[in-house]
Amino acid sequence: MGRHVCPSCRQKSHFRWTAASWVRVSLMAGIGAVPCALLSYSLFGGDGWMPGGLLGALLTGILLDKTYDGSFRKLES
Repeated sequence: MGRHVCPSCRQKSHFRWTAASWVRVSLMAGIGAVPCALLSYSLFGGDGWMPGGLLGALLTGILLDKTYDGSFRKLES
């Protein structure tokens, strides 16, 4: 999700956004949002599920996407 610098040549690179990458990020964020929204709803009740879901989606979406990008995707210059 952004620019990366090649450790050997110090050139800036980026990951190309494809339909598969959008689906992958959406699924990762959705999977992380559900348990956090349920936990937040049970702790705070009523309207407390929305902030918990957003926080869960951000945390899992960003962390899992960074891990996936570092392991499987190739940078483009």
